[in-house]
Amino acid sequence: MTGFFPLSGTTIPQLLNSTSNNLYLNFVSDISVSAAGFHLEYTAIGLDTCPEPQTPIYGIKVGDRYMVGDVVIFQCEQGYSLQGNAHITCMPGPVRRWNYPVPLCLAQCGGAMTDVSGVILSPGFPGNYPSGLDCTWTVTLPIGFGIHVQFLNFSTEAIHDYLEIRSGPSETGTVIDRFSGPQVPESLFSTTHETSFFFHSDYSQNKPGFHITYQAYQLQSCPDPRPFRNGIVIGSDFSVGMTVSFECLPGYSIIGETSLTCLHGISRNWNNPIPRCEGGFLILTRSTNISYDYITVWDGPDQSSPQIGQFSGNTALESVYSTSNQILIKFHSDFSGSGFFSASCQKCITFFLLWNTKGKVLKNVHAALFYPVLKSAYESFI
Repeated sequence: MTGFFPLSGTTIPQLLNSTSNNLYLNFVSDISVSAAGFHLEYTAIGLDTCPEPQTPIYGIKVGDRYMVGDVVIFQCEQGYSLQGNAHITCMPGPVRRWNYPVPLCLAQCGGAMTDVSGVILSPGFPGNYPSGLDCTWTVTLPIGFGIHVQFLNFSTEAIHDYLEIRSGPSETGTVIDRFSGPQVPESLFSTTHETSFFFHSDYSQNKPGFHITYQAYQLQSCPDPRPFRNGIVIGSDFSVGMTVSFECLPGYSIIGETSLTCLHGISRNWNNPIPRCEGGFLILTRSTNISYDYITVWDGPDQSSPQIGQFSGNTALESVYSTSNQILIKFHSDFSGSGFFSASCQKCITFFLLWNTKGKVLKNVHAALFYPVLKSAYESFI
């Protein structure tokens, strides 16, 4: 109830005007004296409107009716926060007025954002920011998303006033970069679902600050390194920023980096090539008769395995690789001539054999076993 007018007695009241679109009448009589009562008439009249409210700077006004009971709604542009009431109502009464003043849209010191796109402004932007600020903004998105950050404006007091961006929480996240001075930074990517912005200003110079926009993007995974032949992959998360490790099975050696990290960027890839696991590294040194005496090496424990090669003659030192942790070396000599050979390997347990051909002992025969201890065979055909 906005007005109360008690009427009683025998005097006819003066004309009354209601300034609302609702009128309430209540008649009360007791049990004593009775009288003729009353007869009244009413006529609808147009009411004055409330004054048109101004649109806040960096704000939006929704609603163009300003009669009694009408409501006007206010919103702010991205990066600005509403100070005041978002809804105002035109009130009844002899003087038309709104129930609250028009709100303001101001760039605030810090905030928490969850939208897939947004704006971050230094306090007071586009005016100068105040002194003595420590402001933190956080952008939190669903896991699997990062943000692309772009700087539209940037100007701070060099060194003393700065903006620091972290990939993760403001206190424990990894620092992406720190910016200070008049130069507008290049755009950057944050590769986690949470990104923090920390702004500090001291008590000396004040500058316009910064105008930043961000846009979410989905963090695609790096290529799956599995299957990893002759080894295992430790870790199953191949998304941006994650690290996986590699180990070889016994008897194999890793070639390359033992751990890889998935990098951000337009083309998702690992920071180094995927490593590989290789078997032994075999060095053959020999002096045999060409064609008649030879050494055959198989990539496996028996002659059904893939043949690495057959070697003969007095040639230069040669190295071969196996992809298995077992190899078979077979030496053949005929009835003519003489010679020698030796075989050695890396990453293996070695032992020495003396091989008897035609009742004589061949000297300098050097063989090797891979770990774990595996059979090695030497055969001589007379």
